Amino acid sequence: MSSVDAQTIKQGLRQLGLAAGSRVLVHSSLSSFCRVEGGADAVIDALLEAVGSSGTVLVPTLTATAQHSSKNPPVFDAANTP
Repeated sequence: MSSVDAQTIKQGLRQLGLAAGSRVLVHSSLSSFCRVEGGADAVIDALLEAVGSSGTVLVPTLTATAQHSSKNPPVFDAANTP
């Protein structure tokens, strides 16, 4: 398969057991897909459609940088964190 679209992704998510009302934590890399028609927006649309309005999609944004250590983890500051 050389490319996928939102509908194909949604069908795959359903086959994996993701259903309306599901709660899912997503950590992904767009480059791990083959070519996605519609890009990242298509993946997001597929996830949102798969869980429906009663489900939840949580996507951590992992803003930490390599300069932080486990002894001094970064602090999320909503006003200043990019």
